[in-house]
Amino acid sequence: MEKPLFSALLPLLLLAFVSHGLVSWAWTTPDCTIADSSLLANLSYYIPFCSLAPRLHLFASCSNVKDVAQTLRAVPRDREVLCLQGIVPVLPANAFGDFPSLRLLRLQLGNLKDIQLPISLTCLTLRHSCLTKLQELKGLFPNLLHGFSPTASPRPLVSFLEVLDLSSNLQLSQGGIRSLDGLQMHSLRLDSTPLSLLGLLGSGLLHLDFLSLVGTGVTKLPGSVAGYFALRALDLGRNQIQKIEDADLASCYSLELLSLHDNDLQSLPIGFLSALPQLQRLNLSMNNLGSTLVLPDGLVSTNLRVLDLSYNEFCNLPYGVFSFLPQLPELWLGRNNLSNLTNGSLEGLRWLKTLDLSWNQIKILNPGWLSSLPALTSLNLLGTYLEYIPGKQFQGPHKLSYLQLGSLLELQIYPPWPPALLSLEVWATTWVEFIVHNEQPFLFLENLTLQTSFVLLHPSNATVYFPSLRHLTLRGVSPYIFSSHRPQKFFPQLPLLEHLHFWSDNGDMENMCLFGMARLQVLELGDLNFLSEFGSVKLETFLQEVPQLQVLALSHLNLWNLSMSTFKDLGHLRLLLFNSELTLGLDSSLQELIPQMPQYVYFSNVTFTCQCESSWVGSQQLCVWAGEIHLHGKCF
Repeated sequence: MEKPLFSALLPLLLLAFVSHGLVSWAWTTPDCTIADSSLLANLSYYIPFCSLAPRLHLFASCSNVKDVAQTLRAVPRDREVLCLQGIVPVLPANAFGDFPSLRLLRLQLGNLKDIQLPISLTCLTLRHSCLTKLQELKGLFPNLLHGFSPTASPRPLVSFLEVLDLSSNLQLSQGGIRSLDGLQMHSLRLDSTPLSLLGLLGSGLLHLDFLSLVGTGVTKLPGSVAGYFALRALDLGRNQIQKIEDADLASCYSLELLSLHDNDLQSLPIGFLSALPQLQRLNLSMNNLGSTLVLPDGLVSTNLRVLDLSYNEFCNLPYGVFSFLPQLPELWLGRNNLSNLTNGSLEGLRWLKTLDLSWNQIKILNPGWLSSLPALTSLNLLGTYLEYIPGKQFQGPHKLSYLQLGSLLELQIYPPWPPALLSLEVWATTWVEFIVHNEQPFLFLENLTLQTSFVLLHPSNATVYFPSLRHLTLRGVSPYIFSSHRPQKFFPQLPLLEHLHFWSDNGDMENMCLFGMARLQVLELGDLNFLSEFGSVKLETFLQEVPQLQVLALSHLNLWNLSMSTFKDLGHLRLLLFNSELTLGLDSSLQELIPQMPQYVYFSNVTFTCQCESSWVGSQQLCVWAGEIHLHGKCF
């Protein structure tokens, strides 16, 4: 292979195009990812960025920061989330003053003194910092008033935070008297941080609802802290609590959520739930509660809404073991060793809506096993050893709407389908076969996920209709499922489909078409073969069937070359992403398309090969995010 003239791992670079009609300039920010995650929910699969909070989509995630002011000058001012990592000698006091919509700020910069936090901020994360005591945080909140009351007026600039995350601060061990005086917050995360809880009690913190102490070496319930703040939620996962004492429970009366996952618990005290009258969510996963589930007498609750018993190595569920929880709506039993469920295993759960039995040893379902669960709406049976599933096995629930089925072997599914089904996910190692009687449609199904190598229909000339389908995910499935020459018609038409995620098995795109998807807005294609130099031609023909596309993500397709004709008919496109292309050429005709390019264009792990003497990509009109880029020739 010809030695490249230039080959380098470039820093992360966002290239976002801004239309001439709105703004005449664009931004190019080294080491930053700038995006709108609402356009593509799983954008983080393709490009790296920090985790977001619910309902926040506009973000900038920057690494290797050396000059905060210089980095932020190139970041759009409408960002809701800023994540900055690096080492800076000086942090400007009003560095974030130009971001009026900023809600979440993650800083890993070393220097944290005298920052003015914007009034819009609700979440602050300071992980892996050099903090040694809470007293040092006073410089972050200079506008706090001593002895501040929630009814005080005017409101201080920063007096309330939804979330303060101080996790993984390995040197933070001291509290400091009145160090957080006047501050009130909803959640405080101290995961893997050795802060003394006594120091937290004397910090002057006015209000706290949720405390997370995951991986801190705790050996007993911190009843003093729970009682002092009247905590509503407490996460004690990955600690060393092997036994729970009645005295510790007495101060935890206000808890609505308690997580004790991964603590090597072997039993629960009598009256456990009666000592926690407000408890709604209890996580006991990844403990050692025994091969046969035995719950103590007096473990009764009418408020409990979620019980997680996953990863406990249960082999048996005795008759009526959950009868003391008749109001329970959600039960998680995944990743145990259950092999047989009798008709009485789930007796008494008449209001149960969600049941997770995934990744157990289940090989057969007994007739009527769901007869005692009339309210069930969601059932997870992924990762089992089921090979044959008659639809009548799901009789009993009146409105089963969300169903997940999976086998480590092959899987045959027989009608009748649950009539209220809205979402169906099916996994099998080799193949999934749908037995079809009288071309029965999935009338109300909106979401369908198939993960297998082959999808079969019986009889072979059958057709399956999905008139309401909006989201379709196919993983590992042969492209033959969309072949225009296939006698079986699994997807004859999908008139309402909006999102198609199709990652195949490196199969050939020959005769593949997307007929009948006129409303498709998001298309993700991966591990398909577009036959090298003919790739762009095939892609152009392929995309002509979906003119309403707003998001197009292409991964490992062997496209070979891109030209203007490939995207000329996609006038609604807002995000274009190329990932894992070993040889990608950019035809000079693309320069004519720049005024119509989408708002966000991404290249990730791409090797460019081109003959152009000058770079059109560097134009003032186009910005591109590029991570792990290799260039062959004189393109850039």
